[in-house]
Amino acid sequence: GGVVGLRPPTRDPRVWAAWTASGIAAMGLLALGGELLGVGLGWISALSSPVSVVSWFMPFGIAAGAFGPLVEALGGPGGAVEGGIKTAGILLGFAGAAWCILTTRTLSGEARLALAFACIVAMSPVVYPWYGLWVLVILAVVGIADGAAMSLAVSATVFLVGVNLLEPMAVVHPVASGWPRMLVVSVAVVGILGVLAPGLQGLAGTDPFRALRAPRHQFSAVRQPPA
Repeated sequence: GGVVGLRPPTRDPRVWAAWTASGIAAMGLLALGGELLGVGLGWISALSSPVSVVSWFMPFGIAAGAFGPLVEALGGPGGAVEGGIKTAGILLGFAGAAWCILTTRTLSGEARLALAFACIVAMSPVVYPWYGLWVLVILAVVGIADGAAMSLAVSATVFLVGVNLLEPMAVVHPVASGWPRMLVVSVAVVGILGVLAPGLQGLAGTDPFRALRAPRHQFSAVRQPPA
């Protein structure tokens, strides 16, 4: 997907041949790696896990977790409803990703890749928090316009980092309780304050996210060659 996303849509058969060759080569490397590790390709069946588990912070995961049990309680096919909602989210994510890659609108290759990845992550019923952080890394390369887009990116970063810290500590284990938990939280707070410190001078009337809102390229702009 990343290789395809870095090229605009075209009818040139040479480009489509290159895309096809890249896909075949990638699958060949996956198969070779699986054989060398002794796991084969059985892990591919695990890709069906999005319809058997759920992430509490994803929109389609929330909908499936709410409507599935409700239909079940009313005597209906709750499992089928839950699975249908999750599958619909996955299909919508792939459809959105395909549109982002193949649309003829003026978007740079990096922007297409970022939007396609964001569609798949946002519509999936189960993801790990760092999937969203990967999207933010690509968006940082593309450039995010100041204002609402930057505020959304910063808010999403804080939320996903918080979830990523919370989920491992939810496991019943000595390391996930007592002083180790407090140490992890303290390091996270100190780290966040360290990042935001340049924007915290004079707390009254100061935007704490100012240091993260430097002017950037417009998101939809095509990257211009250096002068």
